[in-house]
Amino acid sequence: PYTTLFRSVIVPPDPEEGFTPGRVKVGFPVHIVCDEGYSVAGNADPKCLADGSYDHPGKCVEVTCPPYPAPEHGSVEPTTSTEVGQHVTITCDDDYEADGDTNPVCQDDGTYSAGATCGPIMCDPFAPPEHGSVSPSGPVQKGVTVHIECDPGYEPEDPEKVDVVCGDGWSEGTKCIPIVCPPYVPPEHGIASDDKEHRVGETVSVHCDAGFEPEAQHETSSQKRKAGLLAGGRGRSAGDVIEAHVTSEVVDGAATISGIVCAYDKQYHPPVVCQKHVPKCAPFEAPAHGAVHPDGEVEVGECVDIVCDDNYQLVPEIGRAH
Repeated sequence: PYTTLFRSVIVPPDPEEGFTPGRVKVGFPVHIVCDEGYSVAGNADPKCLADGSYDHPGKCVEVTCPPYPAPEHGSVEPTTSTEVGQHVTITCDDDYEADGDTNPVCQDDGTYSAGATCGPIMCDPFAPPEHGSVSPSGPVQKGVTVHIECDPGYEPEDPEKVDVVCGDGWSEGTKCIPIVCPPYVPPEHGIASDDKEHRVGETVSVHCDAGFEPEAQHETSSQKRKAGLLAGGRGRSAGDVIEAHVTSEVVDGAATISGIVCAYDKQYHPPVVCQKHVPKCAPFEAPAHGAVHPDGEVEVGECVDIVCDDNYQLVPEIGRAH
């Protein structure tokens, strides 16, 4: 007759095959079926031997699941083996969130039901302000910062908010506003074309009072780069450089300098002064066998020196202007 093992049942062959229930023919197997929560350890289909015993029948042992492997960027409790029906709890690290079941269950076959994975908490792409761009421009992980860069001719309204952080949503970012120069202050004895504010790249012109002439002052390459008139200033590329074209002309009888431009440093370039106009004489024509010093234009009231060549002396020339 078949035997019932601890928490098991030995199922005999089907009687329709010519066997009597409760008895197994020598050489034929039986199948061990364990209770819920138990599984066969060893041979689940022992054969009936000639001596009436079974060939190394298996035993029913309690089913357990091994320690659950923690997902990347997460942890699991408990960290030990669990019994059938028990669950573990998955907890994700800071700035990560669970995708799936955080309480997988130990199943009858000694495996767990599908558990969650831990993925980074992400922010949608940050919308750049008008007249600005952001880097990086795509989705970013929680804790990452994006930087706002304003377009040429614009500046951050709040420089403290050019770096925006992905947290529980986005922190507040700055707007980009036009860079504006204050009204142009003309030089002494000068008059400006207007007295309004100007945006970067806009120009003014200056003419001087009677007896004065406008003169553009020289600027160094370093000064021009800082103002954005040459590439390289404040990280600007050649495409960001302000095009400046200063011209001098006579307008309505007054000498005028045009093209004085509002630059990135919120100042106007180049600096202009009104110089007092001093009449000058044309260069004095040196006599034959002589030379004149200085040989260029001289202001009214100044003198020139005439030096004769060797073996020649200076003789007043009747009718020549002095």
